[in-house]
Amino acid sequence: MPDILHTNLGNIFYIYEVLKKYSDIDHILSTKQIIELVKQEYGEQIEDRTVRRNLAVLVEKLRNRYFWL
Repeated sequence: MPDILHTNLGNIFYIYEVLKKYSDIDHILSTKQIIELVKQEYGEQIEDRTVRRNLAVLVEKLRNRYFWL
């Protein structure tokens, strides 16, 4: 059985890295594209709800980070 903490941290890291590498203001990725790129880059199969949940966490963390600057 995979380590749940490792898997969850891996998912958010994979999504973040895919976004950094393949997206910008002019190139927005769909959930499906993110799923495909995570599979291609890291060999991990993730679900659309995993992408949505992790994107929400990343957005919240960025909001909190820049709020205090």
